[in-house]
Parts: sequence; structure tokens; C-alpha cells
Amino acid sequence: MPVLGIGPGRECHHPLRGDQQHDRHEGGPHGLHSDIWNRPQGPTGQVANTNASSFTLGDGSSAIFIFANLNGTISAWNPGNGTAATIEATNPGAIFTGLAINQAGTMLYAANGTTGAIDVYNSSFAPTTVPGGFVDPSVPSG
Repeated sequence: MPVLGIGPGRECHHPLRGDQQHDRHEGGPHGLHSDIWNRPQGPTGQVANTNASSFTLGDGSSAIFIFANLNGTISAWNPGNGTAATIEATNPGAIFTGLAINQAGTMLYAANGTTGAIDVYNSSFAPTTVPGGFVDPSVPSG
């Protein structure tokens, strides 16, 4: 059965059979061919928003599901907006590899594989910071 390897640490973007090996490709982020970054990238993280007054979309409804994507976007969906999610935030150059939401449903935490940091967004999808900034001073640099 072919598998598609993609994402940090899985640099091959073409189907592989179990008997195939792949080499690191040159061109784009993490060694991927640059053409893969010119196409929409699927979600790598998803959260359910249970706060009806947070993460409001263009039509005034609250996002039910929010997604982090490999192309550095945060998108959101509500059934009132049809079947497609809408892009609500973009961080050029970011590669989001995961997403979390706080218990109050007012903050998003997106794991940014490009910077090795957590990008934080408020309930209006605007970038923000949090006290401590997800920094562990006991971790050695490098």
C-alpha cells in the first residue's frame, strides 16, 4: 500500500511502496521540492471551539472547528458557512504542525515547525503573546 510521507522529518512528498527508499529533496522548507508549497496544505491540527462568543467568522457565527495548516494558515469552519473552512490568520513562512485551544476557548496555540516556537492567537484570530512565552530557561541553547 503506498503511503505519503510529508511533514517535518518526512521529507518525501510522493507515494512510496514498502520496498522503496527516499532521499532528501532539495528546494523548499525541510528539503521538500518548492512546488509542494505552492499548493494548499491540509490541516495538521484541529480543535473544537465550545465558546460561542470566541473566534467569530465573517458572518458573525462562531467557529465550531479550527485548523492549523502546513502552509502557515489558521482556518475555521461553521456549518452556516457551507462545506469549506475559511482562512482566518496567516503567518508567512510558518509550518504549523499542531494546534491547541485553552479551556476557556479564547486562545489558540499553534506549533510552528519553522521557528520551533508556539504561535499564540487570541479569540479574534490575531497574534498575541502570553506571560512566559512558552520559554523554558532551563533548556540549553542550540
